[in-house]
Amino acid sequence: MSISKLHTGLGTGMWWTRVRDGELRVKKFKKFKEGDQSVWGKAYATIHASAPQVLAFLWNYCSNLRMIEHFKKDGHLLREVYVPPPGSPISPSKNSSPQHQHRTQFIVVQKSMPPPFKTRESNIRVVWDEFNKYND
Repeated sequence: MSISKLHTGLGTGMWWTRVRDGELRVKKFKKFKEGDQSVWGKAYATIHASAPQVLAFLWNYCSNLRMIEHFKKDGHLLREVYVPPPGSPISPSKNSSPQHQHRTQFIVVQKSMPPPFKTRESNIRVVWDEFNKYND
């Protein structure tokens, strides 16, 4: 099977199609279902950084520098990070330790798109945990 068309396993008519845009470091794919207005996208890349560095980069999504860059490119469009309060329906279990209750955040970001497309909005839930910290 060609890498440019991969079956998603999510039903008929749903295929990942490779998007070739000249950027060779990032492999981009899209999929959509006939008659549906939503388009899904995904990208793969090799990151040359440690896991803590990548987590810090993702967790600090609305730093002053990144907010200034967003404002210059997209104006006053939304870019926010929400941390669910402990005990809320979208936060981790009340039984989890206090350190685990601060390992979830939601990111909402809007990006301007060229006409005739509307503004794109992404809603992302970021959750992290350590696996095999002591190689047990």
